[in-house]
Amino acid sequence: MLLCKQLLESFKLCLLPLLPAAECGSSVTGTQGVLLSPNYPINYNNNHECIYSIQTQPGKGIQLKARTFELEAGDVLKVYDGSNSSARLLGSFSRSEMLSTSINSTSSSMWLEFITDSENTSKGFELQFSSFELIKCEDPGIPQFGYKVHDEGHFAGSSVSFSCDPGYTLRGSRVLVCLTGERRAWDQPLPTCVAECGGSIKGETSGRILSPGYPTPYDHNLNCIWSIEAEAGCTIGLHFMVFHTEEFHDVLRIWDGPVENGILLKEMSGSVLPSDVHSTFNSVILQFNTDFFTSKQGFAIQFSVSTATSCNDPGIPQNGSRSGDSKEAGDSIVFQCNPGYALQGEAKITCVQIENRFFWQPDPPSCTAPCGGILTGPAGVILSPQYPEPYPPGKECDWKLTVSPDYVIALVFNIFSLEPGYDFLHIYDGPDSLSPLIGSFYGSQLPERIESSSNSLFLAFRSDASVSNAGFVIEYT
Repeated sequence: MLLCKQLLESFKLCLLPLLPAAECGSSVTGTQGVLLSPNYPINYNNNHECIYSIQTQPGKGIQLKARTFELEAGDVLKVYDGSNSSARLLGSFSRSEMLSTSINSTSSSMWLEFITDSENTSKGFELQFSSFELIKCEDPGIPQFGYKVHDEGHFAGSSVSFSCDPGYTLRGSRVLVCLTGERRAWDQPLPTCVAECGGSIKGETSGRILSPGYPTPYDHNLNCIWSIEAEAGCTIGLHFMVFHTEEFHDVLRIWDGPVENGILLKEMSGSVLPSDVHSTFNSVILQFNTDFFTSKQGFAIQFSVSTATSCNDPGIPQNGSRSGDSKEAGDSIVFQCNPGYALQGEAKITCVQIENRFFWQPDPPSCTAPCGGILTGPAGVILSPQYPEPYPPGKECDWKLTVSPDYVIALVFNIFSLEPGYDFLHIYDGPDSLSPLIGSFYGSQLPERIESSSNSLFLAFRSDASVSNAGFVIEYT
């Protein structure tokens, strides 16, 4: 509307109303609308940083087109597929680059940043937006024993990536892309995460080794080999989280060093959780062999890598003790066994360093309850073989006890459990089995105290080929 005033007979003054200038940035909600550069249609100013956000209804996307687009070379409009600048960049436009271009979001939000420099300016832009129904790919799901690493949404052109939990190997495509076209579908099937039979691991500082198919039972007739190799000067520790294999038949062996000339560290089977294992080289080999019959759950082993600066802790043998704790090169540790147990190996071991490798020389010993022996001390303990584990089948163990002349020997039974009628402990009053028989004992009733008539006794233990019991603990004085 014009506002006019007659000033002179031949002169009239008329005023045009001023239109409000377009602002620097805006936040718009709706299904359609227009975005204008600052001052539009007059040139925008220098040193602008304008933010525009568009929000439409959930389940709809936003289509953006330019009616006018004139920017100087140093000025730019950035368009993001989301509600902030951390979303996926749909495009970065300058000069007249956005004309004849249609930009579609994959969500109900769009974010624009208009940035101008300190030099020339131009007319700017007039952008029209409208909403449309989004067509998505179905959720691809997550692999068992796996997880999503990144998810851009399930719209055309977007992608989803996956990875597996420690110890599992990804089979299939790590990245799925939602295809364009009338029918939305992923370009690849969902990958799977599998515990493989063997593998090679290099340069990892930690990880997990799983029996094939874990946590389901492993297959028959397997020969699986895993190699773990760390950086030079490092060692590898193995911690057993789960362990259950068919005893004696499905066996895991661990080798210290490369496969060509490795040293056997441990051989294990059954359901007893093994103690930690430490390498002295920067590599270990694990070999798992199964037979054609029974399968169990298997194992889960956590490995970790550390820098070698001393020998590993040799531990304390079960049923034994040690003196000394230092593990530096040149240091020694001395071991001894509890009464009734025999030391398997050397009592004294020394930490040796060869280049970056630290190891005990000789290997740390163990303490076991022996099958028989000659005992000459004034007092001691006699244990069934492998006590406190059940004694093995098919054993013939003889103990000969001799003390100083003019002394006799007394036996006191603390624990006694033998298979009735099949496993026996025969005790003779003298140096051998030709001496008078004091008694033959079996079952679970503790025998009474026994005393010899001379300075010697002979004990003979026999077990059959089948059932084993707890065994016995006998003190003698």
